Amino acid sequence: MNLNSITTGAITDTQAAEIVEALNSYTETSPSSTGLHILVYGQLPGKGIHTAIEMYGHDRFTTITTNHLDTTPPTIEQRQEAIDALYQRFAPPVTEPTNQNTSGGVASGSTLTELPQEAVHDAVLQRLLSGDIAGYPSLSNADFVLIMKLLHWTGDNLELTSSIFLASPLGQREKAKRKTGQTTYVDMTISNVLKKRRNPPMQR
Repeated sequence: MNLNSITTGAITDTQAAEIVEALNSYTETSPSSTGLHILVYGQLPGKGIHTAIEMYGHDRFTTITTNHLDTTPPTIEQRQEAIDALYQRFAPPVTEPTNQNTSGGVASGSTLTELPQEAVHDAVLQRLLSGDIAGYPSLSNADFVLIMKLLHWTGDNLELTSSIFLASPLGQREKAKRKTGQTTYVDMTISNVLKKRRNPPMQR
């Protein structure tokens, strides 16, 4: 798994404490002593970010100080669900093209009617499809990550993403089918994911 570094500094002490508690992994003070480095195992849902916090993957150079924060674990822990939730919270909005691809992957020329076989190896996707939301702060966070994963694997097939989501345990909730103004909760969540997503859809 990738080793990710999360630097906190441009946020309040309360927010920093919440992040440290949510990730619950090896934490140290930064070289400047004004921030924190939290090291976790997992994979970013998209590109590295530099907003109120910084989140980077294994391809980013990070200075390790070994100034361990005593209240945190001495080991680096696997925290994929917490990474997904934190990324959703702090990733900046991204402008997406207005014409979304609704076929089986970009430029595939064929209609996708189900998830590709490779999706079975996406552990986060499979857990959410089974209704396992352990590690997510709310059902809405879990919905967001599941739809983000479905859009990725379907190549931005909006109809298929909605269909698979609604067939899942998360999609069986009354809220998932609820009307929100002129749209539905599912369509609104899909729109929000497309605005904030950093990683491209699956190419087929």
